[in-house]
Amino acid sequence: MKFSIERGCRVTISDRMRHSLHLIKAQRRMVQLWKLESLQLAYIPLPKVASSSIRQMLRNRQAGEIISGEDSSFQQRDLNSICEAQLRVSLKPAQVAAMSGQYYRFSFVRNPLTRLYSCYRDKVVNAQQRRDRCTLSPYGVHFGMSFEHFIERVAEIPDKYSDQHFRSQSAVLLYRGELLVDYWGKLEQLAEGFEVLSARFGLGVPPCTRRVSGVVVKMHELPLTRHGLELVMKRFEQDLDLFDYREDLEVLMDELPS
Repeated sequence: MKFSIERGCRVTISDRMRHSLHLIKAQRRMVQLWKLESLQLAYIPLPKVASSSIRQMLRNRQAGEIISGEDSSFQQRDLNSICEAQLRVSLKPAQVAAMSGQYYRFSFVRNPLTRLYSCYRDKVVNAQQRRDRCTLSPYGVHFGMSFEHFIERVAEIPDKYSDQHFRSQSAVLLYRGELLVDYWGKLEQLAEGFEVLSARFGLGVPPCTRRVSGVVVKMHELPLTRHGLELVMKRFEQDLDLFDYREDLEVLMDELPS
């Protein structure tokens, strides 16, 4: 299945070049992993699922191990960089699968609709207000487009070619029909989910951040039509079934005007 970046937007040579680079990168399937070797714990971050907060929590844990309660001459920025270099690794899915039994692998997922809206708010609405560059322009996304048009654009792009911010969560966490994690929790119940990890590994709950839309956005308040919701449910069908979100969106569908 092919898709074009030219629908409804002005395409520059820079857009075409970035589009080609994004496609090359997207098709090299690698799994980003954050490993705490001292705990034999591995986290697979998913963009727009509190990943910044969880990664910072892991950095803080690693920093504590580096400093070991003693005075340190490290600047905080340097310490963060050192911790990230020790924690972060990119592996092929088969390598992550082979970690089973050696590491406890975990991740958190999110309702695909609110996750997509968070992506839209961050990359389209807020980026324009900050006068940033539209990083999703290689995918035909542009400032000023409505959420409905954003949904239509994303619906045309298969996971194989998708940016990580709107790629299906199942496309990251599934390999040959099996999950690459031993435990997954829901962002909507982040505190409860982290109780499992806290009991086993002594991890605290990540600091709550309200970047972009956050989980406080009510689904029935989203600028959404039945057509848009149908596209979301079809595009992220596997996420809905695998992570038990289908009923939530079916209820929303009944509430939307025909």
